[in-house]
Amino acid sequence: MNTFLVLVIFAQAMTLSLAGFKELYSQYAADCKTQLNANEEDSVALGSFEIPKNEAQSCLVDCLYNKLGLIVDGKLSEQAHKNISVAIAGNDKEKLAKMDDVFQKCMKEVPQGADQKCTVGKALRACVVKYAPEVQKMKYKPTS
Repeated sequence: MNTFLVLVIFAQAMTLSLAGFKELYSQYAADCKTQLNANEEDSVALGSFEIPKNEAQSCLVDCLYNKLGLIVDGKLSEQAHKNISVAIAGNDKEKLAKMDDVFQKCMKEVPQGADQKCTVGKALRACVVKYAPEVQKMKYKPTS
């Protein structure tokens, strides 16, 4: 991924409110659905924290996380995680600490590398669910 694009994504995430993050998330989810020609059944993976059930869902999640900057060249981005966490949790130190704790565990457990096509996003989601099962209750319907 182009370094300039990554910096732009980080800059966007750093200045986002929760509403702004949701808007960006929706835009990227729609882009991934179009890019991967996803059907509605597979697209549900973008609106929940369920672990992808097939390759199409895994690729959608991977695409979304790449666009959000969470995955860069097959590796998890700690900086993007921090920026997104602040957009989601604001100044809630307890939530930020929990999100960081989970992400640090996942940094160690998720296989990473450029050869990990459509697997890093699924592995990250499975890891997050493992350490923070409450996220499975979260549902988010991207617009469009």
